[in-house]
Amino acid sequence: MSYIKRLLGFYSVSILLFGLLAVGGKLKAAGIGVPVTVADTANKNLPLPLRRAMAFRMANQNDSAIAILNRLKASLDNATSSVSPTLTTEDAKLFLAKVNLELAYCSNAQQLQAAAMDVQLTSPGPGINSSANDIGLVFEGDQALVYFSSDRAKSGFPLTYTGSKTFAGFGSVHLMDGSLAGKSFITVGISIDGQQLYLMADNAKGEPELYVSKLVNGKWGSAVKLSERINEGLVKAAVSVSADGQYLYFSSKRAGGFGGADLYRSRLLPNGEWAVPLNLGSGVNSSFDEISPVLHPDGTTLFFSTNAPNSMGGFDIFFSVRESDTAKWMEPMNLGYPVNSGSDELFYWPTADNKSGYFASNRAGGLGGFDTYQNLFPEQKESNLTVYSGSVQKSDGTVLKSVEITVTDTKTGDLIGTYLPNGITGNYLIILTPGGHYTMTFHAEGFSIESRKLDVPLDSGYSVLNNTIELKAVVAVEKR
Repeated sequence: MSYIKRLLGFYSVSILLFGLLAVGGKLKAAGIGVPVTVADTANKNLPLPLRRAMAFRMANQNDSAIAILNRLKASLDNATSSVSPTLTTEDAKLFLAKVNLELAYCSNAQQLQAAAMDVQLTSPGPGINSSANDIGLVFEGDQALVYFSSDRAKSGFPLTYTGSKTFAGFGSVHLMDGSLAGKSFITVGISIDGQQLYLMADNAKGEPELYVSKLVNGKWGSAVKLSERINEGLVKAAVSVSADGQYLYFSSKRAGGFGGADLYRSRLLPNGEWAVPLNLGSGVNSSFDEISPVLHPDGTTLFFSTNAPNSMGGFDIFFSVRESDTAKWMEPMNLGYPVNSGSDELFYWPTADNKSGYFASNRAGGLGGFDTYQNLFPEQKESNLTVYSGSVQKSDGTVLKSVEITVTDTKTGDLIGTYLPNGITGNYLIILTPGGHYTMTFHAEGFSIESRKLDVPLDSGYSVLNNTIELKAVVAVEKR
């Protein structure tokens, strides 16, 4: 069975079972973990009316689903076995919990559909979607390059693809070459500057593990596995690194959580290792599954997917904002319809201005399996941050890629971060938060040092500053 199918199996069975597991029960069924859709054989262990109701819900036909669920609930409330000849009283209670969860999904769906958002949904361009599963689309801050995974090659496992941005979308899609060529990985995250690509793969036990590949001299290096403190109980879903590179967000089913999969954060230590992860708390985590955490470049908005009862069914995309005073996460908000549907929405990856994003969904109407969609919020307020980007060049216009850029606090002299231009595009990208006074210093061996100062007011809003920095070659003076 392909890696992507196993990945998708986790998502789909979560839709079916975690409502039951949340009340402490398990279904006595063979093959749990295998199904991809409601038509798969493992789901045939569920009563036919329940499977029919779920199919209606996934097709956004909630009235039909509710009618079936109410009839099913009436039978289960009496703890009878009329639904299935082999249904015990204990199983009837578990199925009742599942029916109530499905009713909650349908009720939420009706409310969200009635208050549909002003959203434009489009395909991200030729080459991204296919009749196979296409998931995990990630991109650096300027969206110049994208990376995603697909099993379209029918190799039995997913391969990693990349594409460049054009006016028509993301064209020139092709398989990754170099150290990642032909390797079975799921793309799950990338640093804001595009220098570190995060990947997942199963180990010999079938357990997911997180890897990172670094861009060196314009080539992706071999994927290096992260430590066990990150990989323990890891869930196959997106991960995210904060814009300053200091925090890693991921989902795990390790002990000590709130139930199901929870969201965690780990801090980067001075030795380059990730610290012991901390649970993000009950503000975002529940007894259900929270997966695919992606922190917006603003550092305060967290997107993730959950199959909790306040979704439309399956996994919906939610977001939560961290309070600046208490550092607590506010109550998550559903991203709404039509971004979310009765099917699964995962891997949400927002643009820097927060007016758009990309996500994967197995909703009806796609080319097949999971497809990638782009959403655009015309009325959405732009995020409050400054994107400082451009290239570093010699006097003749040749782009320099071996440049070190340090950003310091102009007033205190404290180092904020060190950055490098992207080894493929040659562009540098730095996220500057409001209320700061910054000094950017550009240094390349054999060239003079250049500095730029920039004050970013608290109310500056969203802005993109493109700057071409010219470095002059240092002329050696002959000693006499």
